[in-house]
Amino acid sequence: MPVSGSQEVHDSRNDGCDEDPEKLEPVKVGYPSRTDLSGGNIREANLSGANLSGAYMCGAYLRKANLSRANLSGTNLNKAVMIGVNLIGANLRGASMRATDLRTTDLCGVSLRGADLGRVDLAEADLIGANLSKCDLSEADLSGANLSGANLAGTDLSQANLGKAILKGVDLSRADLSGPTWLVRT
Repeated sequence: MPVSGSQEVHDSRNDGCDEDPEKLEPVKVGYPSRTDLSGGNIREANLSGANLSGAYMCGAYLRKANLSRANLSGTNLNKAVMIGVNLIGANLRGASMRATDLRTTDLCGVSLRGADLGRVDLAEADLIGANLSKCDLSEADLSGANLSGANLAGTDLSQANLGKAILKGVDLSRADLSGPTWLVRT
């Protein structure tokens, strides 16, 4: 369900989720950085290759959506439900995904460099070869996640749950490992 044409959406300059969308200034679509899909039900949608860079998708319901190869850089996905979403080859650099539910999601090879993933739920997620460098993964649930070959250099993993996570070949240089739960399988 791509948004296009001259449809009105709301200005997403505020990156919080508490702003009332009805009080935001409407803008014309055509500027993906201002597309507002916050709280939208986008489950099982095929958005493969879509340019949603900088979009406001806070609290969106994207269960089992196809976002492979989509440009989601700088997008606000805070508190979104993204269980089972296909994000293979997607660009999520600098995205804000605080408290987002990404359980069982396929993030193989995805670039999340510098993304805000604090308190995100990545339990049982597939993150093989993902670039998670310089991310905030504080208080994240990575239990049972497959992080084989992932880049976690300079990442904040403080208080993260890494119970039964697979960390084979992971780069943890300069990562903040203060207080995480460690029960790792290799």
